[in-house]
Amino acid sequence: AEEDGFPGEFTGYATLASEYIFRGVSLSDDEPAIQGSIDYALGGFHAGVWGTSGEFGDGNIELDYTVGYGGEIDAYSYDVTLIYYTYPGDGGDGNYFEVVGTVGRDFGIVSTVAGVGYTPEGQDAFAGDDALYVFADVDVPIPNTPLSAGFHLGYEDFGVGGTRTHWTAGLFASFAGLEWGAQYVDTNRDGSGLGSRALFSVTKSF
Repeated sequence: AEEDGFPGEFTGYATLASEYIFRGVSLSDDEPAIQGSIDYALGGFHAGVWGTSGEFGDGNIELDYTVGYGGEIDAYSYDVTLIYYTYPGDGGDGNYFEVVGTVGRDFGIVSTVAGVGYTPEGQDAFAGDDALYVFADVDVPIPNTPLSAGFHLGYEDFGVGGTRTHWTAGLFASFAGLEWGAQYVDTNRDGSGLGSRALFSVTKSF
């Protein structure tokens, strides 16, 4: 909400999720996760902090700091954001930067977003190599209901770490002042935290 006498707008949300899944990978050891964010926007500029519980080596918290700029050109929206992923309490060198750019368009019956994330080389989180993430999102409101269907497809290239594709399909509803979600998540690789699974969430925005 906009603060009296203060330019810009603060928004945020709190979420309880059945687990923390990041780009198809469970990072909470199949346990529930508490998540939340605080964001500030002024014109096209925005900055924020997002956090979640999880399992990150010796730590159990992830804090992500963002700063970016977005806007609209004709019928298209765009955004470029710098993200700094941090893991307080973890003794490893897992913190890293990523730049994410997106372009979107709302067609009325469906809205779409396509994006690219790039992690520069020289960061310990990816053994010094760079990384590329390409993704697309589709949101389809279901007429005359509080429901919408959401679909996500992502592809990651970790350089020396190989590649991975993941996809998500879900239903979302606004009810009793909360946002409810039920999603199916899967990847094309097996291993710890990977494979098909269901993700449930409830969110309160403010």
